[in-house]
Amino acid sequence: MLQNVDAVHTCRSTAYLVEQRHADYVLAVKGNQAALLARVYAALPPAVPEAEERVQTDRSHGRIVRPPV
Repeated sequence: MLQNVDAVHTCRSTAYLVEQRHADYVLAVKGNQAALLARVYAALPPAVPEAEERVQTDRSHGRIVRPPV
């Protein structure tokens, strides 16, 4: 089972709970957790250089959404 967690729930207690259930999980990390974000960037391989070019901008509910294509 894969758990996808919004950034508001990205904390040790949530990760521990999901891990105890033996589930795989994806935790969103935003810039307001600078130290954690830096550790994530350090742990991941570099992004594909052309990845930024594969983004399309769309307006949804008054917000600009840029999902990867």
